[in-house]
Amino acid sequence: MKMDDVTCSSCDAGFRRVELAFEPSARGEYRCPVCGEVVEKFDGRTLIAYRLTIQPSARRIERAGTDTHETARHPLRVRVGGR
Repeated sequence: MKMDDVTCSSCDAGFRRVELAFEPSARGEYRCPVCGEVVEKFDGRTLIAYRLTIQPSARRIERAGTDTHETARHPLRVRVGGR
């Protein structure tokens, strides 16, 4: 089992990401439940689960909705291990 902290590049929502390497899953993607941005695409080799841990500010969500280039300037940020 591998745990990471992940931040949505569009609205700064924070997530705890858990990956189970011994459990295969389906291909697909995970979208931020706050703004709809694609957080990660899955290849199906492992089971990945997300839990929202930090709510973004309303101001950040508004800005992400109006700035279409925001995600290009700020790719997905992943911190491996711990907090």
